[in-house]
Amino acid sequence: MEKTTKQAFENILEIRKLTDRYSNSFNKETGTFDTEILNKLEGLIQKQRNLDLRNYVHKISLRIAAIIVIEETMIRKNCSRDFLELLSIFNQAKVRYKTQITNRSTKGFATIESIHPKHPCQFYDTTTDDQILNKSNLRKKGGYKSALEKILHGKEWLEILNQTETNISDILSIVKTC
Repeated sequence: MEKTTKQAFENILEIRKLTDRYSNSFNKETGTFDTEILNKLEGLIQKQRNLDLRNYVHKISLRIAAIIVIEETMIRKNCSRDFLELLSIFNQAKVRYKTQITNRSTKGFATIESIHPKHPCQFYDTTTDDQILNKSNLRKKGGYKSALEKILHGKEWLEILNQTETNISDILSIVKTC
């Protein structure tokens, strides 16, 4: 069982024990509990809220993290993606989003171009004569489009918010039209 789930169950059990233990301290005429139980219950509820907030972290894939790192590195260094190294991008993404990355698989991402293509419409071309390739590219383009949309919805991941958001939004609009 996950540590946080276990903690949540422990909090619920503690609340039940407190209500059972202090059920006789309930004043039926006024409809209130003794202040001691109210303070303990309030503390437990606050503890549970803090636990819930701590767990509310958007989870992302390694590809999404890598796209963000690629875009922000290009902005910081004012360079093209041709000068970036794949291993360095993956390492930066894994360090920066250490607890948020759920899928750490690099399978299918042999180059930076396969993660975040420079010309996505050409890279995911679906107008070839090969129907199998077209279906495969359509599926891959859908995954890429989904990754870009998730980045725009989870803006807390971006360090350079305005420029990165604009770049990704522009790329997404291009991907949607082709």
